[in-house]
Amino acid sequence: MKKLKLLQFLIPGLLILFLFSCSKDEVTGITPCIQTIIESAKDFACSNSSIGEYKFQHRTVFVIATNLCSPDAGADVLDINCKEIGYLWGFSGSTKIDGVEFFKNANFIRTLWNN
Repeated sequence: MKKLKLLQFLIPGLLILFLFSCSKDEVTGITPCIQTIIESAKDFACSNSSIGEYKFQHRTVFVIATNLCSPDAGADVLDINCKEIGYLWGFSGSTKIDGVEFFKNANFIRTLWNN
C-alpha cells in the first residue's frame, strides 16, 4: 500500500520534472555561435527563412538563409566556428563555394531552424 502511494506522487513528479527540463528551442550538437545565430534569427529573420546543416568538402557547414526578403538577398555559408566560407544566391546568383557547385556536392544533414 505504501508503494502505491509513493508511486502516485513519484510518477507525476518525475513527469513534471521531465517536461520542464526539456528545451525544445535549443538544437543539439552545434557550436554556441551557431546557436546564437538561430536565437537571433527567431527575432529578426524574414518569413520563409531557414538554417540548414550540410556536409560539404568533408566538413560540416551551415547555410544561413535568414535574409531572403529582397530579390537580391542571399545566404551565408558558415563553418562550425561561424567563419564565412561563401555566399549563395544573392545579386550575382552564385551557387558555388570554392568553385564547386554547392547543392550538387553538399549532403543535407538537417534543418536546424525555419519559420
